[in-house]
Amino acid sequence: HRARGRLGSSLAWPAVEGDTQLSGILSANPDKNPVFHDWTLVWVPYCDGASFTGNRVVDGIHFQGGAIRDAIVADLKATTSIRSADMVVISGGSAGASAVYFHVDRIAEELGP
Repeated sequence: HRARGRLGSSLAWPAVEGDTQLSGILSANPDKNPVFHDWTLVWVPYCDGASFTGNRVVDGIHFQGGAIRDAIVADLKATTSIRSADMVVISGGSAGASAVYFHVDRIAEELGP
């Protein structure tokens, strides 16, 4: 069942991802990432099954992507200084990277001044 695995639940995820996921343009190392190394980085792994959209139960499967996206933004605003960041990189893993394209304008508005 999807809800018991890494792609359906964040229960087993670390609070902060290590260098294995945050490489290339997501690296904070200026030698590996001379352009974005000092930007504020938000990396959201994919887990909701619906590209962070919708709030519905279908055939017993809970799709809460919209609520997850809202909670991520609310948590960033409440627990980080992201609202004062000059430049932000938002990225995701797997289909979560595609979801960035769907939501980046709304997230930018919500994080803006």
